[in-house]
Amino acid sequence: MSKRPEPITSPFRLAEKEISAPETRQPAAAPKSPIALVQETIDSGAPFLFLEEVCAYLRVSDTTIWRQERAGKFPRRVHLSPKRVAWRTPDVVAFAAGTWKGDKREAA
Repeated sequence: MSKRPEPITSPFRLAEKEISAPETRQPAAAPKSPIALVQETIDSGAPFLFLEEVCAYLRVSDTTIWRQERAGKFPRRVHLSPKRVAWRTPDVVAFAAGTWKGDKREAA
């Protein structure tokens, strides 16, 4: 009978066992929902909301926002730079509450 070779132990595995043995880590906090993150942005007094934030806050797609904006049923976007647009936070919050009366700016 031949003798079995001893298993090779990796120093990395030993290190992992030594490091993870104490189990003193706190469980990770549950991630916040997109709506909660947008609400924090609104509560912080941010003057503008970006497309991703508006979609998450209103739970609609970007296409829906674009269609309603074209029809005059949604606040118009503000161009912050040639490639970046946003919506005024008070306009989006008023729209969500049903109190938005329409833009006073003339249509483009």
